[in-house]
Amino acid sequence: MSILAIDIAAIPDVEMGERLYGLHDLSEKDITRVMYTKSREKDISPGDLEHHLQKVLAISLLIQDEESFKIIALGDRHSSEIDLLQQLQQEIERHKPMLITWNGTRSVLPLLHCRYFSNCIQTPFKNGINHTDLKNELTANEYQSSMTLHEAKLLAGFPGTPQMTPAATLDAWLAGNVEQIRNDKLVNVVNIWLVYQRLRYIHGEIDLNGMKDEQQQLQQALVNSGIPQLAQLMKEGEMEAGIHLVDKN
Repeated sequence: MSILAIDIAAIPDVEMGERLYGLHDLSEKDITRVMYTKSREKDISPGDLEHHLQKVLAISLLIQDEESFKIIALGDRHSSEIDLLQQLQQEIERHKPMLITWNGTRSVLPLLHCRYFSNCIQTPFKNGINHTDLKNELTANEYQSSMTLHEAKLLAGFPGTPQMTPAATLDAWLAGNVEQIRNDKLVNVVNIWLVYQRLRYIHGEIDLNGMKDEQQQLQQALVNSGIPQLAQLMKEGEMEAGIHLVDKN
């Protein structure tokens, strides 16, 4: 079966905020400020917006099947949300994968459902999809857990820098640094895949040699990507750190 690790970057849906709150003739930055203020009044966590008040800015995928292993950011920095959603639809329809996410049950999937609804596009999840939420798996469905993907990665013994926070993503978007956000999500799907393989190992689905084989495939994919941010993972010793931690047992 194909697997598809996915991570998305979301930003405020400024047009929705303008319609919802009657914010005419304001800048994107000012509308965004009002939207976050209104969310705080609803006791939403600081820095968060409800799913229906966000839109998709970037989608990154790691797709692995028997014939290929690729890491891609859909579209480019100028792609519209509709373009990104349609490309995701095509990839899922083509591969019919098992979906792998970090906290996807409470973040990625609800937001994507809202965006397919908003843009009147048929969702690739219409017939259901085999989905593994790694945060649920690791925390035994403890919904109050605040563990982040970065913390799970450190727990597994992998090095690396933290992912961008929602606040950092917002600042980068307002500053026009979309490529920085896209690159961050590319690194995230690699991290999701690494956590997934560690969980497969501790659950007895693969042995040590199997995990080494999987990570060799990832190493080759990182080299083939030609993306500097992914090549940097090799320099940081991502793969070796995880394997050595198991080897010493």
